[in-house]
Amino acid sequence: MTRRAEIVGFISIKGGVGKTTVASNVAYSLANDMDKRVLLVDGNFSAPTLNSYFNVIDCDVGLGEVLAGKARIQNVIRPVLPNLHLLPVHYYNSNVDPKHMRQALCSLRSNYDFIVIDSSPALNEETLAAIHASDRLFMITTPDHVTLGSTMRAVKIAKDGRTPISGIVINKLRGKHYEIGAKEVAEVTGIPVVSSYTDNDKVLRSLSDGRLVNVNYPKADVAHETRRLSYALCGKVYKPYGLFSSIGNMFSKRVSQANINRSLLNSDFY
Repeated sequence: MTRRAEIVGFISIKGGVGKTTVASNVAYSLANDMDKRVLLVDGNFSAPTLNSYFNVIDCDVGLGEVLAGKARIQNVIRPVLPNLHLLPVHYYNSNVDPKHMRQALCSLRSNYDFIVIDSSPALNEETLAAIHASDRLFMITTPDHVTLGSTMRAVKIAKDGRTPISGIVINKLRGKHYEIGAKEVAEVTGIPVVSSYTDNDKVLRSLSDGRLVNVNYPKADVAHETRRLSYALCGKVYKPYGLFSSIGNMFSKRVSQANINRSLLNSDFY
């Protein structure tokens, strides 16, 4: 079967929400758990960080050079894990127009099942380029009013650009009464919440090792939540293995709204 990659952008215009962590782990899960061929793209030209997630330290050429016409895109892609390739950024050149990103990535559609873009955490030309290059978007937010305000702005920009938004991911939940819940986030933004991540120090531990949390702690809650989203992107439902998780599913009297939204996401993609 001929591949035609779906280009999926992970967007936030506020730093510190965990966008890069979510994007990189979803890309890994698609490659590792779903056996998909995935290209992970660093769309943060000003302050690239994705290479550090994979201990790629000799990154002396990348997407910036490609868009400047100084390198071929096939020559800068780095295989980092089985089924997972990285398109890094080496430096930002003010003469480079990131709007050419879509054309460059579309040339790779036949090589991959998914192309995942990690955008810049700011409202700039780089983020606009990532939005324009994507077929679908996921907005990353944290459960506070300041970040939600930024998320609403990003939603408006994406809608103005007519790029479909497939869902919102809420990150760094602590279970506090003052946090904004998924229902309110969905009501305010008009976008369904498809994933909710608890704040977990295993993420920081993994970052200190230069590894993904899904690699270091595959049984952690955050890893399970990532698989739920990656499975949904492939039209499947994730069911954690194990006796206790099975019993929990059998006796659950409530289907979470996120599960419903992920089911809708399946039909949205396929």
